[in-house]
Amino acid sequence: MEGLVVGARQRIRCAEFALARQQPRVGLSAASSAKGRPRGASASLARRIFCRGSPSRSGRREQNLARTGRHASWGVVRCDCAISTPARERDAGASEDDGESSPETIHARTGGGNLVEMLKFVVPSVGIWVANPLLSLVDTMVVGATSTVQLAALGPGTVLCDYLGFIFTGLAVATTGMVARASSQGKARELSNIVRNAVAVAIVVGLVLAIVQFLGCQVLLEAFFSGSTSGALVSPAVDYTRIRSLATPAAILLIVTQAACMGVREPWIPLKAVALAALVNLIGDLVLCIGFGMGIHGAAIATAVAQFVSSALLVRSLLRYKTEDGARLLEELPRSLPTFSVVREFLVQAGPAVLLIFLKVAFVSTLTMFATVQSPVCAAAFAVMMSIYSFFAVFGDAMSTVAQSILPSCGRDVRSIRRTFLKLVLIAMGIGLFNGTLSCIIPLAFPSAFTSSAEVIELMKTTAPVMCIALLIHTTSMVTEGTLMACRESFYMVRAIAMNAVACLGVYFLLQQQGSGVAVVWTVITLFHTIRLTVNSTRFMARDGKAVGKLLSVA
Repeated sequence: MEGLVVGARQRIRCAEFALARQQPRVGLSAASSAKGRPRGASASLARRIFCRGSPSRSGRREQNLARTGRHASWGVVRCDCAISTPARERDAGASEDDGESSPETIHARTGGGNLVEMLKFVVPSVGIWVANPLLSLVDTMVVGATSTVQLAALGPGTVLCDYLGFIFTGLAVATTGMVARASSQGKARELSNIVRNAVAVAIVVGLVLAIVQFLGCQVLLEAFFSGSTSGALVSPAVDYTRIRSLATPAAILLIVTQAACMGVREPWIPLKAVALAALVNLIGDLVLCIGFGMGIHGAAIATAVAQFVSSALLVRSLLRYKTEDGARLLEELPRSLPTFSVVREFLVQAGPAVLLIFLKVAFVSTLTMFATVQSPVCAAAFAVMMSIYSFFAVFGDAMSTVAQSILPSCGRDVRSIRRTFLKLVLIAMGIGLFNGTLSCIIPLAFPSAFTSSAEVIELMKTTAPVMCIALLIHTTSMVTEGTLMACRESFYMVRAIAMNAVACLGVYFLLQQQGSGVAVVWTVITLFHTIRLTVNSTRFMARDGKAVGKLLSVA
């Protein structure tokens, strides 16, 4: 009962504040504004405007928003009364002093109010994520031209090098979120400390991972890839992994520095570094693999050198980059190991993201195993289709990063946050339509580029439409995932992904009993993305405002 009274009083104060400022958005004409109106009349009108509907529901919503300590927006007036007077004065003073660094200005610069400007931020962000699959494609083409055995060994070696690194992209998620929040609040010194600590943590994690890869690759590759048909692949795969492991610290550092640039909404800096890395990798592959005949060893050296070059260029750019108030994004390189408190802070931020990525990788790996054991034809067709799917899926990862970068700069306006979210969904739907269409055309029109088996080609053509729908939904669902990451809803998403995966695997076993073949796998993947899109969107757009409230609490 006490909560209802507090909620009613809060709404009355909001109405009086709005009437005192003569805001016409409450549905009143200028002639009937609060100017000259007795306080009792204003309160009476406020009760008639804001106290309609279910009191209990209004009271609960007001209590949820009051707990965040931020303003609420009911669609009729922006309510600043929920913030205390000193807080309003402090926010107003910060906005005046910061100038270009205010959240509203940053939000406008990232395209928060203009769809075209937002696209200018999205396009280079997508280019950053597409570059890495292109590097792998270059390695595959060049090594395949020299040796079939080494081409087969390239697969397990790449899995061991890239998949372990992919799991640790949770560090990038944590860095993007922390940098974006500090940047939107104009905290220059804290921003520089976050970037320096992120660089230190990335180097330490990269060194540990490099040791694991270098010393454990022999055992791992023999356990997972040895056998009557693949035992000969272990030796070249081990050589490839050990060469690549020497550049693992640079690879993890590259991921984190890219995330820092995305956090301050500067996608062109990492895009230039990634483009240079692609050029170095291409030249290295041509010279070492074809010119000197080094094969898979030359491809590993070229990739490692490209990672060192791009990470060094990005660190140099961070040292030179200045924020709009003149402060450097990275004041200096870390001179010592990160403290336990710094590592703990990043683990707290990155832990849920790492677990989330691990669950998704485990789900897809399980479905891959199911498709592989059906028959050699199914395994070959699924491998080709999964390679196409993986290439286009990175567009969704890019949109997730964009959402984490843009939403914290929307300030404290709930309607602005949700409008920005809907714009991102619109862009993602367009990208998803492009991905789905092109991914369907490739196996239907050019299947001979991947295989000469008529059975495999026929199965590829059968599963192409289902994969098209999966990619169409995937990009949009990743926007909702990035949005909830910006709202710090990681634990909620971990629970949702776990239950989603279990339910989809149950559906797979039910459908598989009907003998539908590998098409069932793509049907289940499509169902997984559909459920994720529905659950995440419902969570963000819920009327209780819990997810938005968490974003406002750190805005």
